[in-house]
Amino acid sequence: MDTKSQPDKTPINTYDPLAALAKESDGEENSQISVASVITEMPSATSAYRPASPQERFGAFFTDGLFFFFILAGWGMLLKSITHGDVSQPFSYQGNGWGLFGATGAALYFLYYFLFEAVVSATPGKFLGGITIHRRSGGTPSLIAIFIRNISRIIDTPLFFITGIGMMEMTKRHQRLGDILAGTVVMRELSFESRRVSPDLSAHVGATRRTLAFLLDLPLLLAFSYGILLLIPVSRPSVAMVLLNLSPIIILFFPSLSESLFQTTFGKAILGMKVTQEDGRPPRFSSVLVRNLFRLFDTNIVGYLCTFLSTRKQRPGDIAAGTVVLRNSPGFRGWLAVPFMFLLAGFTGYWGLHNPDSFVKKHLAIRVGSYSFSPVPTFAKRFLVEGIQIENLQLAYSEDEISRDRNFSAGQVIYVVFRTSGYYIDAGKAWFQADLAVRDQHHNVILDRTNIINSNVVVGNQKTAKLVTRFALHPQATEGDYTATLTLRDLFGNRQTQDSLAFKVH
Repeated sequence: MDTKSQPDKTPINTYDPLAALAKESDGEENSQISVASVITEMPSATSAYRPASPQERFGAFFTDGLFFFFILAGWGMLLKSITHGDVSQPFSYQGNGWGLFGATGAALYFLYYFLFEAVVSATPGKFLGGITIHRRSGGTPSLIAIFIRNISRIIDTPLFFITGIGMMEMTKRHQRLGDILAGTVVMRELSFESRRVSPDLSAHVGATRRTLAFLLDLPLLLAFSYGILLLIPVSRPSVAMVLLNLSPIIILFFPSLSESLFQTTFGKAILGMKVTQEDGRPPRFSSVLVRNLFRLFDTNIVGYLCTFLSTRKQRPGDIAAGTVVLRNSPGFRGWLAVPFMFLLAGFTGYWGLHNPDSFVKKHLAIRVGSYSFSPVPTFAKRFLVEGIQIENLQLAYSEDEISRDRNFSAGQVIYVVFRTSGYYIDAGKAWFQADLAVRDQHHNVILDRTNIINSNVVVGNQKTAKLVTRFALHPQATEGDYTATLTLRDLFGNRQTQDSLAFKVH
């Protein structure tokens, strides 16, 4: 029998998404059905919409939070400059100053969301996450609706886990209270493109392989991170303060850009891995931003076990971002991640090392409040920096009893113990001179001793030497925070360096 001449009696299944949704809906929801509320498989040239998932909304919220944090910090500096003519400590407000900063900051928070959503129906975080605000019946929401959904943040923000997350979980379209009152829905646009990877046909990558990929990425991450820190010009305090505060987000953007542009990183491309949304589509920038931020908490045995035990091999950052890592050939586009990350990390690290105005070249530490630290390990600094260095500066009760909490009493003798390296050796000796200055909580100099150390020390061929000096607090010294600053000179090498430590008097 010629089967070609017989008609094809295979049943044809049709799916009407609007009719199906109408059956599932009840009450007044039937009148609100629109094409924008369903997902349909369409040709690659078209798009579909669906309500944004909690993970996608969290990714947008987190991204907007980062942007607004830096806007708020800039406003704090500007406000301090307007009111006090000083931007060195932008958040050191007192009394009514905090009320003014809080009120103007809250107004700025409202305007950030209202203006962006009123003009383009999306904040920067929503735009990067591919989600926009729509009316519940479809179309662009009115200014009144945008105002209502944002003024409702007065309730949604303090009751975040009730009217925010709680209502998103309970409502069909993941609406918070502000959305319900305003009649709005946050929608995700889905582009049906050829880059989609089928999660059913691709294996999820296990914890061990993912760890190996991260170890391959780690040298590039370190080179880029240290390069950014070394590029900060320490001779320009205002610029240095701004760039130091921006450095965490710049470093976070490095792997996030690679995963957003190429769906992979240097290490993942080498091992044949791709990052996708849970449905196999390319991840949005806000999603990979969230998953990379969570790496700060996931890079431990708990994060490893979560990935190992998860059905889809997701670490907590993947769960929060709604992403998975699949074993899939990176393709031409994916392989571009290799030169992208390698060259960007290499050039950034190279420029940082050759910056004559970096904190390493100027023998400085990074300060956070009254504390200072150096992100460059001591052994690495000996190779990077020429000239004398102060290492492991400590305050002590005696030469052998270090004070861990740096708390002392009025009239007490305080020992200054440290090691030094990078000095010039002449006939087996090094010649050290040191000055010591102590400032109180009002930055007044209460002790200024020059040449507290002035000695030729036999060091032989040793690369480091231990030095000790001491000073006494005044018996009438008041309680509070103090700072001891040590200036050390290498007279043979004609170099000097400086370091400080904070301590308390009780």
